[in-house]
Amino acid sequence: MRVKVIHDEDLAKYTTIKIGGIAKNFYIPESQEELIDLVKKLDNFKILGGGSNLLINDQSTFEHVIYTKNFNNKISIDGDVTTCGASVSLKKLISYINDYNFGGIEYLYSVPGYVGGAIYMNAGRGKNYHKSISDYLLDVKVLYKKKVQILTVEECCFSYRSSIFQNDEYIILEARFRFEKKDKNISKKERLERVNYSKEMQDIQYPNFGTVFSTCNSKLLNISRITFMFNNDKVQFSKKSKNWLINKGNGQYKEALKRINRTQKIHHFFHKKIVTEVRIWD
Repeated sequence: MRVKVIHDEDLAKYTTIKIGGIAKNFYIPESQEELIDLVKKLDNFKILGGGSNLLINDQSTFEHVIYTKNFNNKISIDGDVTTCGASVSLKKLISYINDYNFGGIEYLYSVPGYVGGAIYMNAGRGKNYHKSISDYLLDVKVLYKKKVQILTVEECCFSYRSSIFQNDEYIILEARFRFEKKDKNISKKERLERVNYSKEMQDIQYPNFGTVFSTCNSKLLNISRITFMFNNDKVQFSKKSKNWLINKGNGQYKEALKRINRTQKIHHFFHKKIVTEVRIWD
């Protein structure tokens, strides 16, 4: 089984922040079978999906990178159970289930990610709302240590912005959900509200990670932001979305990392908890 491979591929174009290094071998499996076969043959590889919440060192070269955006784009509904591939976009999943009068995750409609990544991060509305994609999960099919397994939602160890899948040995293949019954017209209204909210309240006109820190102290975050106020780097804290970093053009890895590291150090100095949502490939 031959998998499409591109040599010396620039990874910046595959991340939402538009920063990245080079993949010596960039694999693009087109089916679940191709992905499984490839993983069984390779060692020391990186998995790249939708590329959100990911900072890649632009000075690094990675031997093997597997791009999972295209390997499983299937969705189906049987009764009240939705089966969805990991490489389905959140927008596509939400629109699809809404057409069948199911819903519950319309608040994720503006997120530029994919189902696999959303499960990996346990994407949700925000800490104060106590809502996340795992609320509707039944089980998840994964590749673990080169073997296919099915994990129940309890075995996934979900918590706020966290899951067992953040152990890099897991590769999410597909998932089954039981969404709530919901009138499609109500869902359509909520999707529109979410899009309008994003336009008004978030810096979506610039490449970005989305939320940088899943847990942080707002006052200490502001202190960190102030220390960079007169800096001319291309990567900046957003003025609109305080917990976002944006790339205003040709931003570099070191500029983003500097802001992440300084914010972490300030929190550690004051003995305050901070959890970084962005994953880093060094």
